[in-house]
Amino acid sequence: MGKTITIAIILIAAAVILFIPRYDLYEKESSFSDNYTLRESGFWSKEECENAGRNTYQGYYKCTETNAYENMMGKGADYSSE
Repeated sequence: MGKTITIAIILIAAAVILFIPRYDLYEKESSFSDNYTLRESGFWSKEECENAGRNTYQGYYKCTETNAYENMMGKGADYSSE
């Protein structure tokens, strides 16, 4: 019984780690370009990401949501030319 509970807890923790959303901060390459460059990643909240963008990149930034599963499987979107 104890082994089953331990395995269940490990599986739940793995699922949370894989699918919990994180945010990446992209900076616009120039005011005349539509291309963005990844500057920082791994923010836990969108608000935290946007605060970092406002304080550092003065309006030419965006925050995108991702998770570990998308990153591992290569399913995360490429925002370099959105």
